[in-house]
Amino acid sequence: MLDYTNVIRLKNSYKNVLVDYEKQRLAHTYLLENKDMDLCFCFAKFLSCLIIKGKNPDDVFMGKLEKNIHPDIKIFGLEKKIMADDASNIVSDVYVMPFEEDRKVYILLYADSMTNESQNKLLKTLEEPPESAYFVLCAKNEKTLLQTILSRSKKIELEDPTSDEIKDMLVSSNIENVTAQIASVICGGDASKAFTMSGNVSFIKLYNNVFEMFGEMNSSKDVLKFVSKFTLKEFDVLEFLSIVETIARDLVYTIAKTDKLIQNKHRIADLQIISKSFTVEALTKILKECFDFREALYYNVSITPALDEFLLKFVEVKVKCKK
Repeated sequence: MLDYTNVIRLKNSYKNVLVDYEKQRLAHTYLLENKDMDLCFCFAKFLSCLIIKGKNPDDVFMGKLEKNIHPDIKIFGLEKKIMADDASNIVSDVYVMPFEEDRKVYILLYADSMTNESQNKLLKTLEEPPESAYFVLCAKNEKTLLQTILSRSKKIELEDPTSDEIKDMLVSSNIENVTAQIASVICGGDASKAFTMSGNVSFIKLYNNVFEMFGEMNSSKDVLKFVSKFTLKEFDVLEFLSIVETIARDLVYTIAKTDKLIQNKHRIADLQIISKSFTVEALTKILKECFDFREALYYNVSITPALDEFLLKFVEVKVKCKK
């Protein structure tokens, strides 16, 4: 797991929680939302620390918190989905006095994956919790939570780390600089996804193949060559689309001479060369094709024929709009 500490402390979401603490208005139930559950978990630990120990925790407390072994910080959803039995156990446990501290915190990871039955079991407890009990719900998407759960929670939408922040975290975790740069711009602000990507050799190969596709796929004859590269066992179609979209946007920025917006800065020379074969109109259409491909995937289309069609349309757009 990456170290989010420095990133979290710079974000407004953390500063807002500090305001709650300073004004002694910490909520009994917080809802943290972000697609990166590792980020949510790290933030939940920061929040648990404020609730129990304030801004100056001792080393013993922090050691237990880091290792997930503090008896007054109960973590659910870390190893398995939170079930109705778990919810029942939480409801019973809240009335047991804290073991070491004056307060205790229940961290519920992937709260949005709980069944309605599990959520309903928690409702009354969330509405009228014992004075010593606090809850931190972590969700990727609040839409699957019951409205009654949402109404009992103070929502904190966690900001994504910037690509530079993600790159720094990856480098600090001994990821090679160029690999960290690539993963940080493709991950869509999801640092844990970037960490997984950076350790995957097939991802780096895919990234390089997509750059090659932009530069060398100029006719329908070239499609067969790239189909063979993109239909390997380890091919991830969503990563493929993310890479295509990032490169296409960077090419638009290159044509517009707005280099500050380019994310693949380590490939600026390549972008300048490739941009000579595209117009902004062509790149806009390619981004539209990416959107349509994602929509088709939502309806569980077969990937191979959909990919073939995408590559053929890519060539068609490139040729028709060629400078």
